[in-house]
Amino acid sequence: MPRIITRYQTKSLLIILLFTLIVSLLSCAKKQDKDTEEKNKAPVKQTVKDTLPNPVITITSEEQFKTIIDSSGEQLLVIDFYADWCVPCKMLSPRILEIARENKDKASFYKLDVDKHRKIAVQYRVMGIPYIVFIKNKEVVHTITGISSKELYIKAIVKFSQSS
Repeated sequence: MPRIITRYQTKSLLIILLFTLIVSLLSCAKKQDKDTEEKNKAPVKQTVKDTLPNPVITITSEEQFKTIIDSSGEQLLVIDFYADWCVPCKMLSPRILEIARENKDKASFYKLDVDKHRKIAVQYRVMGIPYIVFIKNKEVVHTITGISSKELYIKAIVKFSQSS
């Protein structure tokens, strides 16, 4: 014979379930607070690279870009055209940073967000990103689209940083 659950039993069961749920949530929140507290206490490991200044300058305006180009003279400029949403751009960024740190005496390194500076991107015929442009004497001397080996970027820097 089937057992009939009364309203009183249903209410009691719901109260017990609700109480159990609240206790579980509170204990999870306490554990999460403890984990966060422990993470905040843990010392952050910094490498020498983390403390070095960033040699890649982010271009923030068309005027800044024009000034950089106009004042560069014989200096090789390496400009990384990127977008914040671009996964390959994010993958390339640490490589460009490393190359910039190793070659700051041969070139000046910049990055330019194509979404914020569409006019410049169109002017430089950016069809895909990441797009690295090498400029010397106000002229584009070389470009690399996509992610390439570190050696390819360095080869271009060495080749085009030589005095003309």
